[in-house]
Amino acid sequence: MFLDGMIYATISRNMSIGLGSIWKPFYTITWNDFHEHPPLALWLESLVFRMTGDSIYAERIYSFAMFVFTGGVMTLIWKRVTNSLTYGWLPLFFWITIPTVSWACSSNMLENTMMVFTSLSVYFYLRKDDRFYFIALSGLCLFLAFLSKGVFALFILSLPLWMKVLGTEAKWGKAILSGMVLLLLTIVPFFIFALIDQEIIASLKTYMDQQVIRSVKNVQTVDHRWKILEKMFSDLLPALIISVIMVLFGLQKKWIDKKSMNSNRAWALTFFFLALSGVLPIMISLKQSSFYIMATFPIFSLAFGLYMLPVIERIFDRVQPGTTAWLKWISIALLIGGTILSIAQSGRIGRDHEEMKDLYTTLDVIPRESVISMSVDLSEEWQIYARYSRYGQVTVTTDQENLQNYYLTGKNSHIVPQGFTKVPLQTTLYDLYKRASQP
Repeated sequence: MFLDGMIYATISRNMSIGLGSIWKPFYTITWNDFHEHPPLALWLESLVFRMTGDSIYAERIYSFAMFVFTGGVMTLIWKRVTNSLTYGWLPLFFWITIPTVSWACSSNMLENTMMVFTSLSVYFYLRKDDRFYFIALSGLCLFLAFLSKGVFALFILSLPLWMKVLGTEAKWGKAILSGMVLLLLTIVPFFIFALIDQEIIASLKTYMDQQVIRSVKNVQTVDHRWKILEKMFSDLLPALIISVIMVLFGLQKKWIDKKSMNSNRAWALTFFFLALSGVLPIMISLKQSSFYIMATFPIFSLAFGLYMLPVIERIFDRVQPGTTAWLKWISIALLIGGTILSIAQSGRIGRDHEEMKDLYTTLDVIPRESVISMSVDLSEEWQIYARYSRYGQVTVTTDQENLQNYYLTGKNSHIVPQGFTKVPLQTTLYDLYKRASQP
């Protein structure tokens, strides 16, 4: 897994066994007050750990479930807009062509949970005219999206504006009122929490200070502010290429014209600009990554799907019924084949083979739930801290003044404290030493 995902899995596992709580997440003995992000997604994942125990598949089950839920909500939004589920697979198809989507699914990112709630917020808002309580549900889901990953969720607040500007909402007064109600119902839970427990507000304030304000002012991970747009375009490029090919094909066959292509234009643009609202504000900071905009990808996919719907409808109108049946059987075969391949990979190390083998080899010796020391030259190998904590409940420290009974170094390192002897292990990258005479 990506480093961040391994940290999140560790915290969730710890929470499931009583180490830390939802508002005081526990990572390791030396970092037992984790406030880098709001904690809802971590707590929800901890529920899976309670059911599965300390399984290496717990975080994978949770992440996959979040993507299944998101896909389900996308089809509900599609049905709400088009009044049909016939082509509900179309936005899902564009969604899975986005490289960051499959990466985030396997990497246990907090954004996986956030996009469930942002998508639900959109769905409930689109149903606001059915019952008033739907807009309340929209605000609640947006609040839960914030508690999952933070400020990246708040782009949904621009939905009323885009619906009015692009013609999917009739009156300005109604759009302004709906937007104000949505904002109010997103904020109200914060005040309720403040009345319930000041610890909650303290936790969220620490997140805002450390992760949002400090990142905007001091943290830089990209060369320029436009980088997030490059990442967005790179991720959407497969969907864009497929769309262009399909449109050119339809025009060449004279199956479509400009009029038919504009039939869903208003809704397609509404979703496109809504998603773009989740990308552009990130340019404020020079701390940027493609997974920051994960929650926009279901919205972008709906925009592509709505724009391409007239083309797909006309293509399938000309497809023979027998061909459609074959497509269904091919889909079933691909599903079965993918499942078999996934099961066949069970127990195999996907990447970092040498690091993981050394990890498991040393964990056979190191007592579970212990603390070990590590040489300073490895102090910035952040994966080491995360792996030992996730797979062995072992805390790694680089404190050289208070050495523990086990000491980890790079292979054949000459930086070994006095009084430690090498543990004879078949390792490739690291050596493990043990105190010769334990106190």
